[in-house]
Amino acid sequence: MDFGVYVHVPFCRRQCAYCTFFTLPRPEREAEMSRFLDAVWVEWQLRVKPRLDRGHCLRTLYLGGGTPSDLPPRALGTFLQRLGASVPAGLKALEEVTVECNPESATPPTLDRLRAGGVGRISLGVQSVHPEDLRRLGRRATPRQIEAALDAVAARFPTWNADLILGIPGSNERRLLAALDVLAARRAPHLSLYCLELPRARAEIVGDPQTEASEAAKTTLYELASHWLSEHGYEHYEISNAALPGHAARHNTAYWAGREYVGLGPGAHSFEGQTRRANRADLGHYVAALNSGSEPPAQRQQLSAAERWRESVLLGLRRRRGVDLDELGLQAQQAWIEALCRQGLAELQGSRLWLLPRGWLVMDSIVLQMVTAAEERPARLTSGSRPRYIRPSSR
Repeated sequence: MDFGVYVHVPFCRRQCAYCTFFTLPRPEREAEMSRFLDAVWVEWQLRVKPRLDRGHCLRTLYLGGGTPSDLPPRALGTFLQRLGASVPAGLKALEEVTVECNPESATPPTLDRLRAGGVGRISLGVQSVHPEDLRRLGRRATPRQIEAALDAVAARFPTWNADLILGIPGSNERRLLAALDVLAARRAPHLSLYCLELPRARAEIVGDPQTEASEAAKTTLYELASHWLSEHGYEHYEISNAALPGHAARHNTAYWAGREYVGLGPGAHSFEGQTRRANRADLGHYVAALNSGSEPPAQRQQLSAAERWRESVLLGLRRRRGVDLDELGLQAQQAWIEALCRQGLAELQGSRLWLLPRGWLVMDSIVLQMVTAAEERPARLTSGSRPRYIRPSSR
């Protein structure tokens, strides 16, 4: 059985205003971060090693957060060595090993250590290249540091990703195109573009009015970015992700395909069998449990057949390849499906339906339409529905 592993590193030098992931201030002492990594190693032995011993195949590994690149280089190197020794043929034999980095910590020595440790892909939290945008988001990196990090990553890794955030208050189309041009100059293999979504309590900090006009501006920027991607040879293969041929993110694709993954670290999520699991977002309880030889405290949800069906609809429509209506028990010859295609929201070929960028902007309503159609209780597709986006990465 194939599976992936996600490691959540909760430490950040500063939490960005838009971030809703579990994060903690980065400890000043290396020993505290080493203790965290020791605990993750114990969880690996409790939850990952038994699967490897049973012959399950680990395909991908992803270190996210938080800011994994802020970990002490020596401690991070030792941790990667431990994981590699536990995997048949080592980390370099996996299909994909990714580490998230902030530009200010993506220095040549750190990147060289990651490459030597078996990491083959970097996900760089660029977010913007304009100083005012960066200030509003609470980012620490300067435009100069960002460009230096892009050059350092591009020189060392054959595949990598850059994140951008759309809809930053005060930003505009010109700034977005400038950021895309900076990435195009490095021939970035993969781009992730997220519309800014803020917790209501933090909207004031960033100056986001969260009005219909601001949502309309995000829609304009999203459609502009999608058109730019197509013109520059990228496949917009998922609602927030685009790649040059051969550079789609394999770890994240496994999420959207409904494949299994084990999440390690406080606040990390897993999907195994028919069960979703979320480790408690509490570092103290996490470390204490593992120090005693027990699995960390977690919440578990056993998914019903109906819940799995709804997830397959939601995850399938996020992707450019879409869903097979026959497999979902839906008929292609329905008026609401014809309406989607007529409005330029989707395309249908045989029994396969996929959304176009305009359709992704109202994906929540389309998912509702599909679910209610399956339940034979038609729902009205509203044109003013709020766009659905994955929240931006914490990097």
